[in-house]
This record gives sequence, C-alpha cells and structure tokens, in this order.
Amino acid sequence: MKNKWPSIPELLILHIVPDSFHDSSQSLLGSTKDIMGRREYFKKNKIAFDEIVADNRNDIDLKRCLQKVDISKYSHAFFELMMFPQSMGYLRQAKPELMIAVRPINAELFHRFHLFLAQLKVRKKIGIREIWRIPYRFFLDFLCCRWSDWVLPISDWEIPHYWRFLGFKKKVQYLPYFLPDNVSERTDLSENKENLCVALMSTSINPILEHAARNFFVMVSKLGDRCPDWKFMLTGDSDRFRKFAPNRVELTGKLDDPLIALKRARVMAIFSDLGFGFKTKILEAVQCGCFILLPKSLMARLPTPLQPFCRPLDFRSPDSFAAALNDSCSFFPKKTPNSILKKQASSVLDNFFLGTFPGEESDC
Repeated sequence: MKNKWPSIPELLILHIVPDSFHDSSQSLLGSTKDIMGRREYFKKNKIAFDEIVADNRNDIDLKRCLQKVDISKYSHAFFELMMFPQSMGYLRQAKPELMIAVRPINAELFHRFHLFLAQLKVRKKIGIREIWRIPYRFFLDFLCCRWSDWVLPISDWEIPHYWRFLGFKKKVQYLPYFLPDNVSERTDLSENKENLCVALMSTSINPILEHAARNFFVMVSKLGDRCPDWKFMLTGDSDRFRKFAPNRVELTGKLDDPLIALKRARVMAIFSDLGFGFKTKILEAVQCGCFILLPKSLMARLPTPLQPFCRPLDFRSPDSFAAALNDSCSFFPKKTPNSILKKQASSVLDNFFLGTFPGEESDC
C-alpha cells in the first residue's frame, strides 16, 4: 500500500483508551464501537500505535503510567474521552511538539444537565453528586481543549452550539461516528420486515434511557386500538421496566445481539429529546433498514446523511405516532449513510496525521 505520510518517516501513535474498551460486557456500547473505528483506521492504513489503558478512567493513575513511557518516540497521542487533563498536560510538557487529539462523545455541560433533568423526571430526586458533576465535567472539557491540538467531537451540531463557546473553536473539527467493519458487515437491508417498533435500551441504563422508555410506554398506551397490526418491543433489563410496561409492549430482556431485533423491525423509537453527543444505535438501525421515530429537536442534531431516514414525532399527540408508523411502511431510501460518514471520518484523521489542520491557539 502506498504510504500516505511520506513527509513523516516515523509515525507512531500513542492511543489512550478507557478500560471499558476491553470489557466484554461493554462491547455493544457505542463508545466501544467508536474506538474500534479508530483501530480499524490505524490497521487499514498500516499506522503503528501503542495502547495505554486508563484503568477506572482515573486521570492521576494514567499520568503515573505515562511517566514511565518513553514519550520521545511518539509523533501523535490520541485520547478517547475528555477525562484526562492532567495526563494531557503532562504529555504537552514532556514533549511540546507532540500532536495531541482528544475525542469528546458529549457536550458535557449540556449532557450532564440533561441527565439531571431526566433523573428528576423518572426518579423524582437528585443527589449532590449529580449536581456537582455538571460544572466538573464542563471544567474537564475546558482543560482537555486547552492541552490538545485537535478536538474531534462526535456531533457536528455541538460545534457551533457548545465547543466554540469554550474559546477553542480553531482546534475543533467534526469527526463522524461510523460503524466499523465487524459491525457493519452484520447489518443488512432485509426485505422481510415486520410491523415492529422497537426501543433499544443499553447494557448500562441511565436516567435518559429510563425517560425514553417511560415515554415509549405512554405513547403505546395512548394508541389505544389504533395500528392493530403493529407490535412493540423494548430491549434491556425487563425487571426495571415491567411494572410500567403496557400489555402491547414485549419486554425482551437483554439481547446478545440487538441487530437481530433491528433486522426484524420496520421502526426504531427514541422517545426522549434529552442527551447530547450521538446516539450510535441510530446508525445501526438505519443500516438494518429501520426508520427512526424521534423528537424534532433530536432530529435537528443528527448528521445530515441520517435525516432522510427519520420521522419527527409530537409526543403530545398519539395521532402523530400512528401517522409516523403508517408512514414508515413507505419506500426505504436506497442510501448508504455509513459509507458517507466513514469517508468523512477517514479524511479528518488523514488531515490530523498529515498535520494539515491549523490546531491554532485558543481564542481566549
């Protein structure tokens, strides 16, 4: 393969990943698949890298680990997650010319506030820790931006609405999420679709997912006798949701492979407008031939290639839900959003490793 980087004879990456990346119980998480996309890029382009695992996502322990590493041999460092400002600051001081990139998966100030709201809605109480984490995670975002050369958020929408207000907009470049090959090759646009609407939870339930599940139950209940040929399904921990679920909703429990449900379904429902970043299951559902029912505000924050597959919903109207279900029986667009997003991501990473993005100083 022709070398993309003829001007950089010794390209060696220090790749810092959270320990969840190697946790088999977390292999279905979107953040794990996101990191897998970077690994796929490294391997396809024959880029050498060394891995450092951040145990328990502890910044102090990670810094101590990095202090034992010969930093001089690395050209770039890539941090997954905005949680390690002390470690980033150490690398900046140890080797000022080292190019450092960081991958945020949420606009944390907004996201933590939404977690706070969701907890109030579904659990009717809030702890001091949840309140304290709102400014704390914003502070981490600021510090990580300060020490990095590039900030590569997962959401394009968050760049003008969040990252530019931190004062580092010249460092920020949108890096799309895409499905790595070992996931995308298991998706297909099956023609054997059922009139099935599925709501996917996660291996790790949080208040935002609980909020979406509760709204899903309410909307299905309000359908009444409408859409009698449709079935409804919710994945995840059945015990957590059993007392809230209407009879029309099948509780599957945790699935070994959620793609099996998506291949059957005609629709995936996301019935909460809370949370930021990018809900990676949307791309998986689209690649499996599902339309996405979701709030208008959430649809507006999605990448452009995914919007033709979305049907905005008014939570106050069961008629809106019924109409969206009926509309999903229409022709499914013959487009390949994953390949579009993957090509865009590859181009951004090429620019980072070639050093063509400005990476200028803060506007502050």
